[in-house]
Amino acid sequence: MAQTPNPIYEIHFYWIATNDPRILVITFATWDVYELKSGSGEREVQFIIEHNLNDATNGLISLIGIKHIAYYYNIEIDIAELTSTHITVSARTYSQSKLDYIKFNVLLGTAESLWSSPVQALINAPNHPFVSRGTGECDLNIIIDRPQILGNYQLIPIIAGRGYDVNNGENFRLKFLNIELNTKIQFILNTWSTSIVYRVYYQGAIFKYDPNFKIFDPYCAELFSECDFNGDTIIICQNTPDLQALGWSQNIRSISIPKNRKLHLFNSINFQGVKQSLIQTQQCNEFQNISSAKFDSTPSLIKVLYLSSIPADNCVTILFFSQCNYQGEYFHITKGENLELSNMIPFEIKSIKTCPNGPNYVQGSIKTITTSQSCMNSYKFPKYIRNN
Repeated sequence: MAQTPNPIYEIHFYWIATNDPRILVITFATWDVYELKSGSGEREVQFIIEHNLNDATNGLISLIGIKHIAYYYNIEIDIAELTSTHITVSARTYSQSKLDYIKFNVLLGTAESLWSSPVQALINAPNHPFVSRGTGECDLNIIIDRPQILGNYQLIPIIAGRGYDVNNGENFRLKFLNIELNTKIQFILNTWSTSIVYRVYYQGAIFKYDPNFKIFDPYCAELFSECDFNGDTIIICQNTPDLQALGWSQNIRSISIPKNRKLHLFNSINFQGVKQSLIQTQQCNEFQNISSAKFDSTPSLIKVLYLSSIPADNCVTILFFSQCNYQGEYFHITKGENLELSNMIPFEIKSIKTCPNGPNYVQGSIKTITTSQSCMNSYKFPKYIRNN
């Protein structure tokens, strides 16, 4: 959403919900855009954002928030680099435009889950109907070439706006309508009233929904009696000293293991006997006479930048717990201590105990906690780094 001196009359959004570990959505917001709110001419700032989708090969970026502080409205963002550990996002503005805040989403996907187009731009000449016309609505049919995609997928087209260059003297209205997928991605770019649109920056993508893809629990291991994650199954979410007590006595042929977890299998109860340690999902193997299973603790990587409290409460400590409802191991951070202690908490965080009325945990620029969290499902704290 754009924040400008002008009133906002309508907001349109396109919503897709899915649960697929082969894709990842990163939301990034920052006021740290000094280069974009000072000077003139073309200016650029880059942000390096870490991610944990190691197999990511494709990305789609969407501008979702902006604050203009001068009467020249133009902005363009794109993914400058995508690696297995981080993305680099470039944000640019031109002429006398000045920005104070920016927010965007990045959709990352593997080759099996997402195709994304090169960045696209509509650059309009002075006689283009988006620039020179009478009042009223104006539609423009847009086409994006896309490859043939083979396989048993349901293909879902996505269009994302990366920025714009518009006349600030008129109401700015721009919509993406009627998105369709045939041999190409097709949609209607719509503007209205006296809006004058010089440029539109956008990108297309196709989400490859696979109805046969198995989605495993991101926090628990799942044992299967057959290869390819078939047959009888049992889910292990914690240390299990006796599998037979839970009704499991079969050989194990495949195993799903959550990322960043290590599973230890033992051929005797109470974690005794021969131990086999696994860190990757096993699609087809054989593990015989397994009687107990154990998870290693996984550290939670976070960085506390600021810890505040209301003086009247006289409460200056936050407690992080390894179990829901403030149970299990705990780690505390107190205001005034060296917050570098927060770099490595030696377990997955399941709950956080704060003071009744005030202490805040602030991570980077996007995560703020002001109340206690009784059960967080091992929230993975993201880490954002800005280029100097």
